[in-house]
Amino acid sequence: YSMETISSSSNDIEITTPDSLNFIIELNEVIIDSGYVQTDESFFIIPNNNIAFEFDETQIPNPSPMPDIPPLNEEITIQDFIGEQDISCLPLDILESDIYDTIEISIDSFCEDIGDVECMNKINWLKIDEGENILTINNTLPFQINELSLNIFSDEGDLVDLNLINIEGERIEEDPLNGEVLGCEVAGGNLSFKINRDLQASSTSNECNLYQIGCELYGQENNVNTSWDGNDCQIFIIINQEICQETGLTWRNDECVQDFLAENEAQCDIIDELEDEDLEWDGENCYFVIVMDAELCNQSCGDCIWDGNDCSLSCTSNEECCLEIGGTWEGGECIDLPSFDGVFITGNEKIEISNEFNIESFESLSADIDCLIDTSYSVELPTDENMILIQGHISDLTEDDTGDDINQIALDLTNNLFSDITFIMFSDNLFDPDGVSLKDTQTVSTGLSFEDVIISDYTIKNENGDPVDLLSIGYSIQMQQDSAIINFDEPYGLSGQGIESKTIKLDELKVNLNEFSTSDIDLGNIPSGFEGFDLPFLTFDLHIYNQISADMKLYLDLFGIRDDDTLKIHVEPDINFLDELDPYVDIDSLIISFRQDIMSVLHFGNKEKIPIHNPEQTTLMEHKITDLFSYDIIDISGYAVMDGDATLIPDKSLWGDVEIVVSPLTIIIEDEDIFSFVPDEFTELSVMDRDIATKVDSGLVSAVMNMNINNQIPFAGNLLMYISNSPTYFPLCMDSLITGDMQNQNVDSLCISNIENYLGCNTLNVTYDEVDTLFVKHLDCITDNNYNYYYENLLNIDFISPTLDSLGIVLDSAMTHQSTTLEEQINYFTRDSLQYLIPRFVFDSDLDTITFQPSNILSINSHLIFKLLSSGILDEE
Repeated sequence: YSMETISSSSNDIEITTPDSLNFIIELNEVIIDSGYVQTDESFFIIPNNNIAFEFDETQIPNPSPMPDIPPLNEEITIQDFIGEQDISCLPLDILESDIYDTIEISIDSFCEDIGDVECMNKINWLKIDEGENILTINNTLPFQINELSLNIFSDEGDLVDLNLINIEGERIEEDPLNGEVLGCEVAGGNLSFKINRDLQASSTSNECNLYQIGCELYGQENNVNTSWDGNDCQIFIIINQEICQETGLTWRNDECVQDFLAENEAQCDIIDELEDEDLEWDGENCYFVIVMDAELCNQSCGDCIWDGNDCSLSCTSNEECCLEIGGTWEGGECIDLPSFDGVFITGNEKIEISNEFNIESFESLSADIDCLIDTSYSVELPTDENMILIQGHISDLTEDDTGDDINQIALDLTNNLFSDITFIMFSDNLFDPDGVSLKDTQTVSTGLSFEDVIISDYTIKNENGDPVDLLSIGYSIQMQQDSAIINFDEPYGLSGQGIESKTIKLDELKVNLNEFSTSDIDLGNIPSGFEGFDLPFLTFDLHIYNQISADMKLYLDLFGIRDDDTLKIHVEPDINFLDELDPYVDIDSLIISFRQDIMSVLHFGNKEKIPIHNPEQTTLMEHKITDLFSYDIIDISGYAVMDGDATLIPDKSLWGDVEIVVSPLTIIIEDEDIFSFVPDEFTELSVMDRDIATKVDSGLVSAVMNMNINNQIPFAGNLLMYISNSPTYFPLCMDSLITGDMQNQNVDSLCISNIENYLGCNTLNVTYDEVDTLFVKHLDCITDNNYNYYYENLLNIDFISPTLDSLGIVLDSAMTHQSTTLEEQINYFTRDSLQYLIPRFVFDSDLDTITFQPSNILSINSHLIFKLLSSGILDEE
């Protein structure tokens, strides 16, 4: 077994030159990848973002339902004009004066709840698209309405202006309102009419004469005959009791008679012949009936008139009749007679007036526009989560290599609103080269498009120097216009794709570095057989490389991890990017070295130039660095905090790696009980020929194993030889195992894990030697499918140490010879299956410190002698 053979391409131990006397064990691992904390391109690119723009398309819908304008319904009866009179003939001159009347019309404001549109400050008027006013008049009075007017008006003028004359019967006036302008404040309206004092009979009325009617009434009431001759009322004078008696005649049986003396009818007839009168005999009296004549007419009244047939008196000559026909009797005369013209009435005559003001739809409105809409948005800056941005400078480009627009805010918007727009885009963390914050103002007329906002050569920062993690941009829209015309049901808004922040490319960042951490570093590839020792010449170096122009403090933790047991070594070195260095080309570096329990920190400016460095600083630690190597995993993690502003340039990094070097390979033995070694490759024991194996089994007398050891390695110890059917694995914790299930074993978890992974054991049977109880004599490993892996300890040989110097370097060799008699173990050599010989070295040394050299060799020469009965070997004739 040559020490030189442990130097190979498969592990971390190497020989620097072929004739070297020293080993170098070197482990290089990256702890901070150069791409982990790096000012790569992504730090300097703010991707394009669509900016929320809440100015949605809108329209003013026609109200549904349309504004409700209460209809006008009025009824005026004939009594409203002439009062309560018991007449059937209405004189056309009954009025003492003209009649005027006005009906007020009340209409609410039209603009309430119409056009609830952002920025519309005040509605001035509405234009009607479709609508009409319907005025209906039904005049059943016997006379005409001489004049009628309907006016509905707003603060923008008249809507309805109707003037009608001589209205009789039913009349409907439809007045279209299309295109009429309606002010928001509808002052109302009024309906007024006029009836002249001299009433004008309607064409459908029946004429009457009050004089004639009075004449008839007088006759009826006074039981006299009256007659209307077309101009005057004549009262017929007849002989009545009064007249009869005034003339000395006799009134009998409602007749005025003149009696003649006669005792009988015959005498009466004689007298009739003598007097030539038409005498009559009633059984008692002989008489003739007196009839009216001119003489009697004149005797009846001074104003009576005899026309040759009748005696009559004019109604106007009679006080009672004068009063009956509506005249006034005064001074013996009938005066103030009413007009002869009149119309018949029933008393139910009336005027019905209704008006409906209907609007089907509006066409447009006029409004005063005045508003200011402020909105802001933020774009998260894509710096690394472990960096805090202080400021970033935007390159002065407006196009990238492919011709795409960059460093601008694209406004793909067209003003399709009803007013010009003043658009202002601003930012409190975008500053031009003069230090003036962004404020771009543009006025966009209706129908025109917005212009893009260029932000190249601007700097992103907070004016007070605080960190900035958001690019904040705001915009305001101001609209101010009087009497803007807005059409109903027509879409308005800002058309286009909206606002997009194009890709922003930065060419310089100033940041604070916040934190970084590394992935676990598994150092399990260090030869696991080396346990229980220290490495006095081990150097554990952390190399930190920095291209970032910043002063930082590095917080590092080195953890050794085994199950729940953890060892922590903490360090806080400073990283100072020196003023003498150029951040565009130079690299600042830091070496943190660990040797035993001493940590040293050495700062270099740039190894390729004349080194610029601070004096080396050393610190005594609580633990030795070699303590980490007794753990299963070594983890290195940490973070860096910037001690001020840093200027980042694209593709500049902070990175680091770890270097472990042992030269020479000198170790200090701390626990010789576990200081042991098993070779990676086992010696295969070929299957013995079956005939020979049978003869050995049948004729064996004895077997002796002879071992010759030439030791040129710097220690003594025990050589234990095992035979096993396991081709690759030997449990180093064998001597701590007990009989029973795997879960009952009290050994290192890594050893249990390896036994389960390599062998698949679930039950162990362990046997110790009756004499030598330090080492297990036999081990059976039973798997789930009852396969048995076995390990048999064939022999245990003590070998002596060669002569060593004070560092444990070999000065001479030592020879050891030993013979061991084998008894029951011989059956392993004759088995019909592959087996393997496994040497195990358990080291011991008089010195605490030993040094390995490539020329160190442990030579073992062995042979097995069988003594057999000759009868078991020779064939019988």
